[in-house]
Amino acid sequence: MGFGHGTYCNVLWKINKPELEALLKAAEKLTPSSSRRKKRRPYMINFMLAIQNNMDLSAPLGASVFTCLATCFFTTGHIGEFTIQRLDSFNPELHVSRTQLSYNQNQDGQQVTVLHLPCTKVSLQGEYICWAKQDGPMDPDTCWPTILRSTTPLRMAISSLTATRTDTDPS
Repeated sequence: MGFGHGTYCNVLWKINKPELEALLKAAEKLTPSSSRRKKRRPYMINFMLAIQNNMDLSAPLGASVFTCLATCFFTTGHIGEFTIQRLDSFNPELHVSRTQLSYNQNQDGQQVTVLHLPCTKVSLQGEYICWAKQDGPMDPDTCWPTILRSTTPLRMAISSLTATRTDTDPS
């Protein structure tokens, strides 16, 4: 991190590097073990394309899993905010459903897909996430028509991502 000095609210703010390092070290030591996770490698495009190449994107399950993965990637979303733990745990006040999908335009007049997350870690009132069409094979919008035509509820297909997810490295 590049901390130095600056002006904040017309007050000079100068960072004392030894104090900052001590604060960060203290925060690390005070973090409860229940809040710690083993560092994992990030999902890269090649890894996600390998997953995509092994799915039937014309089927609701494959389309839902891939769309969830691509949407989380391009919106920098938390996978847990898009999935449910068990099929019988769906709650429309907490979880994403097809009724929360809409379309709008960005400031350049391009169509964007808008999805309302009813509840997130940051906001109990929920958040709106948006994404534009992506060039190439990782476009989240690719599979939405398959999902919306499906008679299988979106929540059932997307929940399988959580059911098959592991906490191991994606390598």
